[in-house]
Amino acid sequence: MNKTFKWGKISVRKNSDTEILINDTKVLINSQNDVLSFKLVSGNENIDDVSLNRVVGKTQEISILPALPDLPLVLKPKTNLTILPSTTFKFYVYLPVTFQIYAGIVKPENKIFEHPIDNLSSTWFGEPKEGELCYALYTSFDTEINEERKGNEFVICPIEISNSSKESLEVKRLAVRGIHLNIYANTELMISNKVKIRYNGFDNLSDIQFARSATSSIANLKQIAEARIPENTTVLKRSFQLIRHITQY
Repeated sequence: MNKTFKWGKISVRKNSDTEILINDTKVLINSQNDVLSFKLVSGNENIDDVSLNRVVGKTQEISILPALPDLPLVLKPKTNLTILPSTTFKFYVYLPVTFQIYAGIVKPENKIFEHPIDNLSSTWFGEPKEGELCYALYTSFDTEINEERKGNEFVICPIEISNSSKESLEVKRLAVRGIHLNIYANTELMISNKVKIRYNGFDNLSDIQFARSATSSIANLKQIAEARIPENTTVLKRSFQLIRHITQY
């Protein structure tokens, strides 16, 4: 993604054209007589082959904001990971961004378009009858933030896993529910609130907590997007798919 792109409000003048570049996607906007038209042109696509979107209504500005995917993400670590009993592991993962377009004031009823930056493959997490549809993501679990992942292309997600059981936890697949996460940013990066997961053993659900604010260890963070579904209480969910479950996408 263009690292200098700034999320937020964009003025739209009547009878004018506006072009915005997000990664390799051009957003072409035209305003004519209270009709807002826009196209998304990716890569080598021919502009004439791309569908036209039209919105009727008086608006002098739009907002383009980041969002996390609308389904849980099942993360498969790039390296084998085992967490011993009574041990806590803190790390960062990098979640792909979806962008949303709002006409006028940013509120649900004014969202006119949503588009993922990257196409994610689908996977099933959990048992055949009790699982859930998710997106699959192959990623590193870094103990320090990777400088190359800073910018507008990814949301950095701090995660803390505590193994409260009496067994070793072999992390094969980890479900992260980005729909409950806010997005914060400064001039260098985007980051979510922290996810704390307590593993209670193979036969038990995990305790999941979502921090109410951004980390204080990174300066000048401001919230730029709210969670799709805010969650302020501890959630009981299955977060790990272990060796005794299906372990491949």
